[in-house]
Amino acid sequence: MIALFRIAKFVWFLSLIVFFAVIFFCYFSWPQEVAVYFDQNGEGTYALGKSQLFYFSVTGIISFNVIILMLVSYIPQLPIELIKLPNHDFWKSSKDHSEYAKNILVNWVNTFAAVLNVFITFWLFMITQFNLEQFDLRYEVGSFYWIQYVWFGVLSIWFGFLIVRFFISKAE
Repeated sequence: MIALFRIAKFVWFLSLIVFFAVIFFCYFSWPQEVAVYFDQNGEGTYALGKSQLFYFSVTGIISFNVIILMLVSYIPQLPIELIKLPNHDFWKSSKDHSEYAKNILVNWVNTFAAVLNVFITFWLFMITQFNLEQFDLRYEVGSFYWIQYVWFGVLSIWFGFLIVRFFISKAE
């Protein structure tokens, strides 16, 4: 389980490095006014200043990840009785099962944070692509509506995995 924890933590850390690399790339690629909302014709209907979007994005991602770090450090300290899990009797039946359940939660939170970091990074990259002058917005903005369905699917699978995993009465 320690190997999974290290992998989850590494993926989360890597997602932060990728985010900061992309945000700096995006910052230097953005025009002074960055369109962040588009109508169905691909025309930008709402724009933010370049610095405003940059600081908003960095502040948001740092705040989110600090909250995740606090949650990850708090989960192992919680008594298993306070954590409402499917198949609760099995997970509280022994100290090993309780620790394993907490490890599953910690790894899930770390990887969930990585998934959200990647999604936000992808969103910023797409905003940059839409704002490049050689990009034809009338055609391209509409062709990315599938992303919201993929995102909904990923979140559904992510939450579904956690529920299904705790229904399985197996600690190893």
